[in-house]
Amino acid sequence: MTARPARFPWHVLETTTQALPRAIAIDDGKSVLGDRGLRAARAGTVSYVVCGALQLLAFLATVFAGAAVACGGYGWASASPGLADLYLRSLAVSAGTFALLCGLPIVAKWTLVGRWKPREIPLWSLAYLRFWLVKTFVAASPLVLFTGSPVYSMYLRALGAKVGRRVVIFSRSVPVCTDLLAIGDDTVIRQESSFSGYRAVGGVIRTGPVSIGRAALIGEHAVLDIGTSVGDGSQLGHASTLYESHAVPDGERWHGSPARPADVNYHAVDPLPCGWLRRTAYGSMQLLTLLCVTLPLALCAAVAGLTKVPAVVSLAASGAGGLATAGFYEEGLAFSTAAFFGAILLCGLVAVTVPPVRADTGLLGAPRREIPRPVTTGDRFGHLKTRAELRRRRSAKHRHNIETMGLFLVVRWFGAFVITLFCMGARELFSGNPVLVLGGLIIATLLFNFAFFVTVERALMRFGSLRPRYCSVYDPYFWWHERYWKLTAPLIGMFNGTPVKGMIWRLLGVRIGRRVFDDGCAIPERTLVAIGDYCTLNAGSVIQCHSMADGIFTSDYAVLEYGCTVGTGAFVHHGVTMGAGAQLRPGSFLMKGERVPQGARWGGNPARAM
Repeated sequence: MTARPARFPWHVLETTTQALPRAIAIDDGKSVLGDRGLRAARAGTVSYVVCGALQLLAFLATVFAGAAVACGGYGWASASPGLADLYLRSLAVSAGTFALLCGLPIVAKWTLVGRWKPREIPLWSLAYLRFWLVKTFVAASPLVLFTGSPVYSMYLRALGAKVGRRVVIFSRSVPVCTDLLAIGDDTVIRQESSFSGYRAVGGVIRTGPVSIGRAALIGEHAVLDIGTSVGDGSQLGHASTLYESHAVPDGERWHGSPARPADVNYHAVDPLPCGWLRRTAYGSMQLLTLLCVTLPLALCAAVAGLTKVPAVVSLAASGAGGLATAGFYEEGLAFSTAAFFGAILLCGLVAVTVPPVRADTGLLGAPRREIPRPVTTGDRFGHLKTRAELRRRRSAKHRHNIETMGLFLVVRWFGAFVITLFCMGARELFSGNPVLVLGGLIIATLLFNFAFFVTVERALMRFGSLRPRYCSVYDPYFWWHERYWKLTAPLIGMFNGTPVKGMIWRLLGVRIGRRVFDDGCAIPERTLVAIGDYCTLNAGSVIQCHSMADGIFTSDYAVLEYGCTVGTGAFVHHGVTMGAGAQLRPGSFLMKGERVPQGARWGGNPARAM
């Protein structure tokens, strides 16, 4: 049974084609554009298509350039006469490739952009294409894996950021406009914090400075908008947000969304001294371990696997006929099964030996507060409170969960099996044009993954749509919904900031309009979401159409009308409608059931009119 309308509210989306109100504040009163101004900021069809085509060409060029480097390095390493020579050649290849991948983002940034300055970049323009290229290269650098290390600070300095001594950055959200970033000595930035130096709104990318003083602390999941600053010795609490032009004075502690003065001390432990020798030794050991152990041994294993595995060797020797033999598929089946379930056992071993444990975290908001209890539901779920019925439902849920785990493993294993066959089949063609074969293999693998997992997700729903629900977590529908979460399509984020992202959302069931800019939004329940034309979804935003409290599961539609903007790290809950041209500011939480008027600007946690 549902407590909401069972059909999608199409009448709400009809407003997306209407003109916006004459005066819509696009940003904090500094740039006020009416309908005419907003239309001027929009890209036309030609710009949109050309930008997407150039992004696709850049992706293909990167794939085949990487294939050329990989084939050259593999060919030289595989010609080694002995194990010692194989290791030395693998060391040289891996070190050279690592240096190339580390240097390419730096060269691309200084060549394509130079120094970042505060400006507005129209979406889908050639200037945006340069922005996207630099953003993609910077985030793809292997040096991003060194967060929390002095090596990462050196990487940001090479990109133009002013990073002081003894700075520790744990966040994997890589800043893009690095020349506009300044971080003082002895500052600590915790995990999942965002300080990218840009945001998207109203058809443009806006860049601006972010300044963090000496001995400051930025908490987990904090968001620093452009034009913000944190003073010397100051603290910004966890899940807190600084809006544009906001500044934390020296020595003060702020938290909340939007952040306000507080008396909470987020320094859990006192700082300890750390000299330059210790920092240098730590970073050097990280690099040496990666360059002298991890990478060369991985390349040695790859060379041995491609030259010693019987299925691969026999395929190369037998020619095209090997693909038609049963032995080829038997070997592929055995290899993929061993690799897949061996990896699961290894991950399970790590999970049980090195757990991250959390408990008693039923809190909401910034600053945090207790989650209020839901309104009483009467006797609707009273029969589930009896001991016998509860025991029966729990047993049934456990059985359903086991089936879901089995289905999950089968789906993932089948994908790994097909990709293994792709790789084994491509090995036969390497002697002809290895660069073309390897590049084609990468593209074929990506296309298969998307087609396969999109088909699995849609088939699970019988190619239909979700409907709003209100039920107990012991209801069979909720168990099925949990299965849906487990089998949703992966690898969507790699096309952030491109027209392809909107196409993928459409394939997955999102009702999405034209020219939507998605810089990294997550949508768990795709078919419950409608996004109008020219909407802007910033990095780290979430549109979640479900909630759970006190054993009750609720889901409902979420609608973003024409020209809406969802800020960086913002969260949109179910039952929400954002009117045409409305904005949700960074780090905000738009609670369930809210109705944001046309052209309104909301922000905060929970969000309210601002």
